[in-house]
Amino acid sequence: MMITKTLWKDMIRAIKKSKGRFFSLMCLMALGSFALVGLKVTGPDMERTASHYLEKQQVMDMAVLASHQFSQEDRKELNTLKDVVLEYGHLIDLNITKDQQALRLYSLPNKLSKPLLVEGHWPKQDTEIVLSTALEKSYQLGDTIRVTPPSKGLLTSERFRVVGFAHSSELWSKSNLGGLRQVMVASMLMLLVGPTFLKGMPIFYVSDLIIFVLRTPFLNNTVKL
Repeated sequence: MMITKTLWKDMIRAIKKSKGRFFSLMCLMALGSFALVGLKVTGPDMERTASHYLEKQQVMDMAVLASHQFSQEDRKELNTLKDVVLEYGHLIDLNITKDQQALRLYSLPNKLSKPLLVEGHWPKQDTEIVLSTALEKSYQLGDTIRVTPPSKGLLTSERFRVVGFAHSSELWSKSNLGGLRQVMVASMLMLLVGPTFLKGMPIFYVSDLIIFVLRTPFLNNTVKL
């Protein structure tokens, strides 16, 4: 007991002689503890936040690209899949006429992988377009954007009026954009896919057990699929 009391007295005496160093060490230890607790808590919180966002936006789990349109036989086979809802859409790579920058044009999803509208409104005509928020510094609402498709007659229009900006639910980082700008376009009109779009890339998505694709209102309508 005497040894313990002596030890405590020595410790208290040492602390009193160097209060600044003692409190500095205490603060350093507390900071390290808080950082460790924060790191352990942040991971699960981020996972829950991401899971909630993915579920809310119904983001796809997988994308399947084809160099040509899916044939009727392909569609019949896909329709045999159980517990899925099938829908088709398209994307096309082209250039902005003004500066020849690369651009990727998507049809707008109806149900799944829905983009999050930040400003403006969704297109109501086939000449209106919603741009990625990555292009907010280059364009404003009401601006007209002219594009150059790979071949003439591929699109119903080569001029689009900017009516909104949106975040893509699939692209969480600008590093995911690759060398192409992301653009989404939609229309209230239901247009059919023309034969010239065979050079494009039809696409359908799988979300959990739901296969879905996007509508393609910006394509020329000459042939019924």
